[in-house]
Amino acid sequence: MPKRVGDKLWVHRTALGDLNRFERKRVTDTQAMAQVPKGWSVVRLSPGSMMFGWTTDFDADPHPSLLRSFTVTLNSRGKVTGSREVRYNADNPPIYHRKEQMLLTSHPDREKFSRLTRAEEKAGLLGRPDIGRKARWNDLLTKEGFTMRGHRLDKRQGSRGLLSGLLDAAEGKATKKRPAGRQSALSSLLDAAEGKPARQADRPQRGRRRRGRQGRVAIPWLSEDVVGPKGERIGRMDAAKADRVGSRHSRPRNNPDLAPDFEPFLDFDDYDLIAVQYSGGKDSTACLLMVLRLLADRPDLRERVEIWHQDVDGNSDPFMDWPVTLPYTEAVAELFGLPLVVNYREGGFKGEILRRPGQARGRKMLLDRQGKATAIGKKPLPGQLGRRRFPAKSPSLITRWCTGDLKIDVAKTMYGHQATKGRSKILTVTGERVQESAARAGYYRGQPLSETRNRSIHQLRIVYDHDEAAVWDEYRYAFPGEPYGLQPHPVYELGWNRCSCAGCVFSGPKDWAMLRQVAPTFYANVADLERDLGAEALAAHPQAPARIERLQRQHDSVRAQIARINDDNKAARLRWTTTDGRARSALKRRRKREYETLRDENKAKLPALRRKRDDLKERLGKAKGVIGRNIDAEGSIPQVVQRWMQKRGDDAEDLIDPKLKALWGPYLVGEKPWTTKNMLRGSGAPVFRQPWAVPAGAFGESGGPC
Repeated sequence: MPKRVGDKLWVHRTALGDLNRFERKRVTDTQAMAQVPKGWSVVRLSPGSMMFGWTTDFDADPHPSLLRSFTVTLNSRGKVTGSREVRYNADNPPIYHRKEQMLLTSHPDREKFSRLTRAEEKAGLLGRPDIGRKARWNDLLTKEGFTMRGHRLDKRQGSRGLLSGLLDAAEGKATKKRPAGRQSALSSLLDAAEGKPARQADRPQRGRRRRGRQGRVAIPWLSEDVVGPKGERIGRMDAAKADRVGSRHSRPRNNPDLAPDFEPFLDFDDYDLIAVQYSGGKDSTACLLMVLRLLADRPDLRERVEIWHQDVDGNSDPFMDWPVTLPYTEAVAELFGLPLVVNYREGGFKGEILRRPGQARGRKMLLDRQGKATAIGKKPLPGQLGRRRFPAKSPSLITRWCTGDLKIDVAKTMYGHQATKGRSKILTVTGERVQESAARAGYYRGQPLSETRNRSIHQLRIVYDHDEAAVWDEYRYAFPGEPYGLQPHPVYELGWNRCSCAGCVFSGPKDWAMLRQVAPTFYANVADLERDLGAEALAAHPQAPARIERLQRQHDSVRAQIARINDDNKAARLRWTTTDGRARSALKRRRKREYETLRDENKAKLPALRRKRDDLKERLGKAKGVIGRNIDAEGSIPQVVQRWMQKRGDDAEDLIDPKLKALWGPYLVGEKPWTTKNMLRGSGAPVFRQPWAVPAGAFGESGGPC
């Protein structure tokens, strides 16, 4: 069978017969349309592209090197949209592991290749994030004491690898004494297996970052390692979900060379910088509190923690985000004595959404502690396409551009900026949780974001297994032994269940109605911008509404046909299966034949109808994109709010308690300043002395992945 990793498939040219006929046709058609040069050895199939690769001798080389690649990009209809050829450095090219999976099952040497793979797995060499290149692979073999002899893995005399000590410990043998030096997480694991107490680090000090260490702090990579603020175990993933999720570590979806079972034997000590990505919301705050709790006895490691905040409005007047969010973030940083790094895209959300064709995107900026802005990264070039549309309600960061352009892209540039300062090993901590959505249930706790010669960036979702109750416990018990906890963002107190932007595209009708009551200026900003962009696009494309209406009718008609066919199948099956047992057997047999005949006829019709439905849906989406899109598919924001309030009736104006609105509303919209004194909640707090309680917006239904 061909080699599969995620949604990508690798196959050798001699094993194309193992592909199904659709995949074989796709390869031959793409090769012909893109005029791929001859002589390629392997091909990689993925949903939006196809890569043809030229390698070293596939049979003779135990790990064939990729010398040259020709990548073809394809659209949803399988048509070629572009191509790119890359020639790799012969000294350090990409290499292939488990090559037998790309060959025919009848290949004469398949068993020999499989034996090599099994030996490498047993030695613990595979399943690492940094073995995709030849130089890194050779370094690993040397470090672990192995040599390659053809398709054999031999152990050098007197060497001892990472896994051998672990195997000895499992068998009850004493492990060999390690030389004096820094204790790794693996050695701690070996000591634990033998029942020994954890050893303190005894590596000679090297500069400031090695001074005063009291013992290494392990990162909770495993579910069973996660401990809550009350000492309880957080891991709540049941067996069924664990089977569905798969490996406990992340598989980077966009890099097949990184192993799916990413498992670095790392501690917080191993990083030069621990960057907590902070939005002011409950999940990012829980991340920060958990990191500080783990590092409570290590002031030297605490010095490496920074709070990173991406300002959506670009350090200008609030337009999309809550005015209190940045002051709240500054107060959190001041409360815990941590450096705050604010970065943003120049112009922010408003500048990007109003960008016209020919205009360049805003530069990425870094705001220092004195309020001075410095440009980072390359200066963007003018683009042929403008923006002039709202982000889509989609998990894709291409169409939901607000998160991709204003947050993630800015943070990525910051990684490179930090690497220039000598911080080559960075751990970024984010707040995704498995409970939030089905998509995030497919995430993993840790993953490598970038592995290059100059820097290593790893991501840790430290509250991955927290449910909402555990998240709020982080707030409640943020200060052990004190009669107060940490005050959440004011948006939760007024009934919102997410601390996203005030005008987030994932807001529901209730969120928009609440925004109109609490912050009518922000509501008007979004509604007016939506109206102006729609009118501008409609004037440029006056024929678009008629086209959209026609495509919508066709799409609805095809959907109705599919629904009728499914209903007919169900009805025929019901007539057959519910026939009274006392009826003549001939009647039951006749009804069964009628059902099977109808089922077979409809089975032949459905594929064509479904393809037509999908094609119409794609064309309809493109037609709507031509004239711009409303935030909500059901109509403009005022229309959506009006319909929702009519359904709700008399209670529509009582969405927010007047007392809560009077208390928290002025903070939320920036009429009252938010300071460090506002960050505590409880009997010993300077401002909010009422008992700590879970906010009104807790445990609500999540509106989106922001």
